[in-house]
Amino acid sequence: MNISHIVCVDSEFGIGKDGDLPWQNKEEMRLFRTLTTGHVVVMGRKTWESLREVETDEGKRAKMLKGRTNIVVSSTLSEQEGVTICDSLDVALNPDRPCASDQLFIIGGERLYRSSLSDADFLYISHLPDAYGCDTFYPAEALEDFERKGTVSYETFKLRIYKRRQ
Repeated sequence: MNISHIVCVDSEFGIGKDGDLPWQNKEEMRLFRTLTTGHVVVMGRKTWESLREVETDEGKRAKMLKGRTNIVVSSTLSEQEGVTICDSLDVALNPDRPCASDQLFIIGGERLYRSSLSDADFLYISHLPDAYGCDTFYPAEALEDFERKGTVSYETFKLRIYKRRQ
């Protein structure tokens, strides 16, 4: 299974402010949806709490990203509709866990990115050109262990793809 980080950062590697995204970038959100749909997404509790409720296939309301297997790493959450709760990152990344995809994306937050760096094979980092006064950050030092494999320029950001050095 490939494990990737997918993240949008500002010019200072900021990823959030006051528990939310400090920007609204529809173009980047479309890319996120395109890259992660059909795959497994792993997020921390705070990232999960920031999601909006959506209607599930069963007609219920739940916090989840539709079209993806949602895993939340939390030692405090109980069972939730539409997501699997794991009490540790090790449990979430267990290679024996039955998955519908061979691609797993870590989608935040800061603590989960930091604790999963040694597990990541790829980094998909969308770079916004401005600073947003963030209070949470992606660990920029992670790039030392990766080499850039490509850059795709979009109208409002640049996607840089990195692969772990062998």
